Amino acid sequence: MHFLAMQFAAGRTFFVGLPLAGIACVLAYQHGGKKAAIFLNVLAITGGLMVLLSGTPLPLWTYGIWCLTLAGCVIMTELRAERRKNLHLAILVVLLCMSLLQLAMELPYHRLQPLPFPRDRILVVLGDSLSMSLETGEAPWPLRLGTATGLRVKNLAAGGKRTEGAAEQAAAVAASDASVLIEIGGNDMLASVPSREYEAALEKLLSTVCTPGRTVAMFELPLVPLYNAYGRIQRRAARHYGVILIPKGILASVLADPACTVDGLHLSGRGHARLAASLVPLIP
Repeated sequence: MHFLAMQFAAGRTFFVGLPLAGIACVLAYQHGGKKAAIFLNVLAITGGLMVLLSGTPLPLWTYGIWCLTLAGCVIMTELRAERRKNLHLAILVVLLCMSLLQLAMELPYHRLQPLPFPRDRILVVLGDSLSMSLETGEAPWPLRLGTATGLRVKNLAAGGKRTEGAAEQAAAVAASDASVLIEIGGNDMLASVPSREYEAALEKLLSTVCTPGRTVAMFELPLVPLYNAYGRIQRRAARHYGVILIPKGILASVLADPACTVDGLHLSGRGHARLAASLVPLIP
């Protein structure tokens, strides 16, 4: 169950549900049998739910048009009105075009990017309990990353920290020439902090640490369903400040493995090792 939830949080179900809904609608348009139509409409609706619950933070207008055209295709299939075939086709074409547009908008956020942290600068990690080790004798992933890459790493993670708390530490970081790696925001989401408060805290944090010539990277949050606003805020802020976003699939993949967590959320020694290993190839 936890593994399945992480597939939604990572946004992977988006890439399954989107083509599933589109293919089902195309087949339903082509085949007029009643039993086939019912089966294909169920598949289309299932695909739609996979998309909507994936937490993929696309603009709301894209979801609005896509959902309306998906509903239109399902309704037209149920009506099975041959005289409305042209209208059905027009709705289907819009649905497929919107699906392609959404894919084009989302795919870049799942592409791995280099993390060009200068070797002669300290790397400061601002994080919560995911960046801390809860097992005695196990090094957390920031320290493992430093050992594997030769970077000098300073881990400022603290249990229970929210974005607002990380923003308070930012002033000390800004006074140095350190690079910054941010793993924060999960506690905001779990505590249902209003998106406006989260946005204000993230704005304060990034406006402080994002100084000219500094490399700043941030883990994109694996999102629980209906928390798309957090993702939109993160992406918008990252674009504005030139922050490198680490795809949410990296963190979600670690959390999805029961052996990588001690309680389904906090990382075990194996989880810290795996997360650090997933970042090492991204550092030139």
